Amino acid sequence: MDNPLILTFEALKRLPRAASTSDIHCVTSWSRYDNRWNGVSTQELAAHAGIRPEAHFAILTSHDGYTTNLALADFLHEDALLAHSWDGAPLTVG
Repeated sequence: MDNPLILTFEALKRLPRAASTSDIHCVTSWSRYDNRWNGVSTQELAAHAGIRPEAHFAILTSHDGYTTNLALADFLHEDALLAHSWDGAPLTVG
């Protein structure tokens, strides 16, 4: 990508919204069912970023410097979103 997409939390919340419901299963043997997420589709983010045809991975960096990468196919999955709220409450920037 020649021009990384950089969004503030407020700018992210102004993009078109997507919703998803999922279960969380932790390796420590607990589960939480029917988590309702709202955010922005990763496909929407990709449309704004302008991904190169030869790209295979997405790199994400948080406001506090945490960085992760994942396969572009996983990032662009039809159900994937970058969440800004959970179960009706906004996530906070901490």
